[in-house]
Amino acid sequence: MTTDISPAPATAGDREPERDPVRHGLRAYVAAVHGRQRRYLRDLAWRAFPVRRPVQHDFGGATRGIRLLHGMVRTAHAYDGSVVPEPVRADLPAVVTAFLPPGHEPVRERALQFARRVLPHYSSGLLLIEDHKERTPLQMAGLLDPYGFAIVEWRGFGVLAPAWYRPRWLRPLARLIDDVACRIPALHRYARTVLYVARRVHAGAAPAGSR
Repeated sequence: MTTDISPAPATAGDREPERDPVRHGLRAYVAAVHGRQRRYLRDLAWRAFPVRRPVQHDFGGATRGIRLLHGMVRTAHAYDGSVVPEPVRADLPAVVTAFLPPGHEPVRERALQFARRVLPHYSSGLLLIEDHKERTPLQMAGLLDPYGFAIVEWRGFGVLAPAWYRPRWLRPLARLIDDVACRIPALHRYARTVLYVARRVHAGAAPAGSR
């Protein structure tokens, strides 16, 4: 399935009175994280793919990864994550994205199995995998290594909980704190949302069930 999706525009519902502060606070929090990730990914795309834009393979993320990389890739293909599919045949370089909700370990493992098929060597492209404070960087490195991947960089996108974004009057301060924290590498380990960037560095030993 080939998809090209731009970020959804603001709707009347986004501008309605905030009768539900929890829902609107979560929406504001997600929008703030999305904006920081977009800025980071734009810079990453220029650094990693200076000559030719990559083809994107978005795995199991309900096209969120496609919206984040809109305009930064040549074309995008989405996969639902229920199985490990054969990737659409496309030229390299490629970027595999796995922007998954918390608690989706089986889907994450399938995403790594899939990434092995798309990215056969170091220069073939990048694997981008999001984590929601479920693993430390060392644990994530241990998860990636059996599949042949190594982390080349990682970035946190905010240390505050969504509750800080509930009161409208507090949101500007919350955004400022998280914007600053996003720029300080020492604080990335405390982030609630972390994006890991990895490359294929060896053949890997396929875990059970990966074939």
